[in-house]
Amino acid sequence: MEPILSPGLMNRSGSAYELKLQLTEELSREIEQWVRQHLLPDPHGEDGSYRTTSLYCDTALFDVFRQSPGYKRSKYRVRRYGEAGWIYLERKTRQGDRVWKRRDSIDLRELATLEGAEPTATWPGSWFLQRTRRLNLHPICRVGYTRTAFIGGTVEQPLRVTFDRHLVGVPTTKWDVSPVIEGKELLPGSVVLEMKFRDTVPALFRELLGMLPPDLGRVSKYRHCVRVWGLAGEVH
Repeated sequence: MEPILSPGLMNRSGSAYELKLQLTEELSREIEQWVRQHLLPDPHGEDGSYRTTSLYCDTALFDVFRQSPGYKRSKYRVRRYGEAGWIYLERKTRQGDRVWKRRDSIDLRELATLEGAEPTATWPGSWFLQRTRRLNLHPICRVGYTRTAFIGGTVEQPLRVTFDRHLVGVPTTKWDVSPVIEGKELLPGSVVLEMKFRDTVPALFRELLGMLPPDLGRVSKYRHCVRVWGLAGEVH
């Protein structure tokens, strides 16, 4: 399973563009119906849908959340799709709408290595372990949601649209990516729309953006979870 912003969406610099917007549930249904007429459901999910769990990392002082110097652009997280037996260690770096992503997959059982065990030199997650230790990052919260994804475009300009619903989050201090069964709703009545593309905004996305209100807000799942739980002293 590889239902992600895949290497095929990256341009030669190793980056892609990602527009992330918060929609009402009603508007999201209208937009999804339109998207279904132009793109194909992601074959990795059931009619394009699958459950996702993300474990987000931060420091004890919430430097990532507060965007402290040295922590402004990159997020470190662990991601699992459904109840798969493997997971992904990720670093996502953003500058405006442009994103760079590094990720490596490991067996779910190897997650214990992040607790303190020394990995082998060839372990694919070594870079993630070294970076999180150097930056004093540790698990802060776990977020689960249902993603419905669509793909299309061409080899030169691949496209991906996703709708994230039923977002729930829980605080955690453990390297744990079990599905979030219970937690606080993060965006009640809202859906997160993401549009991902390689270089210039494609015509299809320009048409889609023209269907949306001009004042839609950007959204971060991690920041919403921290605020909803008041983890950094800020209550949503």
